[in-house]
Amino acid sequence: MDQILNKNNAGVDYACNGRYSEARKSLKDALLELSALHKHEKDGSTININNQCTSSPSPIRVDSRFIPEPLSSTKLYTYRSLMATAYLEQIGKENYQTNETENCGAVLITFNLSLILQYILDRDFEFGSRTWNEEQKNILRLYKRVLKLLKLDPNSSRQAYHDTISLAVVNNMGIIFYQLAMYDKARGFFKSLKQTLRSCAESCTLQSELRDGIMRNILFVENRLSEKKSTAPQLITE
Repeated sequence: MDQILNKNNAGVDYACNGRYSEARKSLKDALLELSALHKHEKDGSTININNQCTSSPSPIRVDSRFIPEPLSSTKLYTYRSLMATAYLEQIGKENYQTNETENCGAVLITFNLSLILQYILDRDFEFGSRTWNEEQKNILRLYKRVLKLLKLDPNSSRQAYHDTISLAVVNNMGIIFYQLAMYDKARGFFKSLKQTLRSCAESCTLQSELRDGIMRNILFVENRLSEKKSTAPQLITE
């Protein structure tokens, strides 16, 4: 598992240094190795890709690492903070299960890969092109995978990063639906975000940048969709 998390962190480092193609490759490799590791689980221990038996690792610490906004970015706020990882060696291993660590790693790596792919798409591809549309749909599938994995990771000690990632994913998915002109879906996602922010105002520990960005998006989308509705042709009846 160490090797896999190291590849995640290498991907984060590549991205923070502007080497996005290498970041994408490192994160994809990490996911492939994690999948291979998962297939070789046995008797409460894991057999890594080199067939060496290892015990359950310690819990994971998560640190945010921002990447710059691309020049071609839209007015909407896209969450672009990657998640680097480290083990918390001072916490006893006996209270932590290997499958929990694997799932936590899968969440972070899939989330990071989604962010990198969305960043590359916003920076390098022509808005509305066929390739752009297909890539947007691929990114949506990855984000949906992240939300599914989060539901399988119930550890309350990681609630802060759960809140951040889940809100960031829903925000970024809402942007994609808006860009794809799927306005009903976009409206639904931002309505859900608005309700979530209200309900977790006290309990959620969120970065102010994420909270403020989401609120700007909610207002922007609500205003734009109201404008589109008011300018839509009206059905004339006698």
